[in-house]
Amino acid sequence: MESWLKNGLNRKDSITLLRANITGYESQLEQLYIRLDTFNKGMAQVDYLVESQLQASEQLAEDKEHYKMSKAAYNSEFPAIFLLEEGQVPVIKERPKRAFLVLAATAVAFIFSVIGVLVFDTYRDVDWREVMGLGNSA
Repeated sequence: MESWLKNGLNRKDSITLLRANITGYESQLEQLYIRLDTFNKGMAQVDYLVESQLQASEQLAEDKEHYKMSKAAYNSEFPAIFLLEEGQVPVIKERPKRAFLVLAATAVAFIFSVIGVLVFDTYRDVDWREVMGLGNSA
């Protein structure tokens, strides 16, 4: 636009047209920035949904394959699964509870770590080269 003014092409209607075009382009640019911000806000959610859909598709394919194999084993003349005895639900639980196992493992780990710290602290000042006879005999 400045070149129009410098070169003497000072037509008022052309300048008005150029100014209107510039204003329109600036408005379009502002709208594009707004749309870009809206797009960027939703991009993380779209990426998450795409990843979830891909995982679901892979799982579905695996499940279909497993179903085909199970159906083929069921329909074959030779049974692939032999049921020797039906399982029965126990009346009284015979195994220790999981919480007891976790607490016992934590206690044992704590005791071994305390013993390890005591051993390292006790033998920290020992010169092992001298004890093993590897010291400098100069």
